[in-house]
Amino acid sequence: FASSWLIRRLPALAAEQGLEVEVIATRDPEALHSGEVHLAIWGGLSAPEGVVADELSPSSAAPVSTASLADGRPAPRSPTELTERTLIEVMAPGASWSRWFAASGLAPRPSELRIAGYPTQQLAFEAAAAGLGVALASPLVSEPYVPERGLSPCGAARATGSAYRLCRAPRRRAGSAAERRFEAWLRREVNASVDRFGRNVAAAAAAAEAAGSD
Repeated sequence: FASSWLIRRLPALAAEQGLEVEVIATRDPEALHSGEVHLAIWGGLSAPEGVVADELSPSSAAPVSTASLADGRPAPRSPTELTERTLIEVMAPGASWSRWFAASGLAPRPSELRIAGYPTQQLAFEAAAAGLGVALASPLVSEPYVPERGLSPCGAARATGSAYRLCRAPRRRAGSAAERRFEAWLRREVNASVDRFGRNVAAAAAAAEAAGSD
């Protein structure tokens, strides 16, 4: 989230709000409790215990791929074709494709799916951009890749049960004036990115439907 979405927006934040943000890459809740950081933005199926967490964005995800995969096959056009392609996912929390299929009303057996796991979201998108398979893209973290790196939606966006949350230590629940300004700015920018992602998915679906009717 920090490298794919937040960092590139910090100059605009400084110019607009006069706020400078120091980014520390950690998922350790102790950083909040110790006061090392004031706010944390974490994605996942649930928030860490012992923190105050406010949802920023539920994580719907859509399949994305290059127009032609490295093995010569085209991008999938249906959930059935998805099961015939290599499916790329991040190892932790894992099982994102299983949750996507379940949200689509499908339940392929794990043995029917060819899953390629990668340790980070960035590596997963790089693999998809190289044509090595189909990845699940959610708003925010996919922004540098869809469509800039040749990845386009090839399926519907479905809820995966994950979300991005703004987290605080309980004793800092109210937050400072600067923190409240940052949160207002953050929510505005997140909503704009989520809307843009939704439009991309809708446009890709409309284009696929038009091509199918020709």
